Amino acid sequence: MAHNETLQRLGMPALSPELHPGAYAELFRVGRRIRDSGKQVVGLLPVGETVSVVPLAIHLAIALTHSGVRPINVLDANTTNPALSTLLEVRDGAVPRLVQTPIAEDVSVTTLAGPPSPVPMNSELQKNIALGRKSCAHILMDLTGFYRLGHGEGAAEWVDAILIVARANDSREEELLRIHSLVPPEQNLGVLLTG
Repeated sequence: MAHNETLQRLGMPALSPELHPGAYAELFRVGRRIRDSGKQVVGLLPVGETVSVVPLAIHLAIALTHSGVRPINVLDANTTNPALSTLLEVRDGAVPRLVQTPIAEDVSVTTLAGPPSPVPMNSELQKNIALGRKSCAHILMDLTGFYRLGHGEGAAEWVDAILIVARANDSREEELLRIHSLVPPEQNLGVLLTG
């Protein structure tokens, strides 16, 4: 399936340099920053409940491949409420497990197949990250829910860097500062504002 069709299936418009030059340029800039940081596993940490990380991570992964960095995996690590489970056909009675699916050229996503897990599947996530370190240039990991559920410290040990994601004109400054204070300075890649 072409990646535009896959993105449409997920309800995500495809970004292109021709049609969305500003947004694409920003994603390309952030992608270069990730590439140049030398950090392989990057957690994307949302500020608040209204910030959707996975669509941004997919577009960022595609921009990274356009800068010559490949392959990229987007890890939908929110196993209690996975954003990408609609990509997979889940049979009744399926056991929760993480499954990797190609979504674009040199871009794959890993998400939960099976019913949502009541608690984060830490051992499965750690195994997936270890495998991804051997096969991917970068892993972009959605950290949605980890800090809210009190699992932020564990997740911070799995990633090399954290990019904070906030919504322009929506995320509150005090919440942004609180999240910023939770990220170790040596892991902090800064804040990305989305529209």
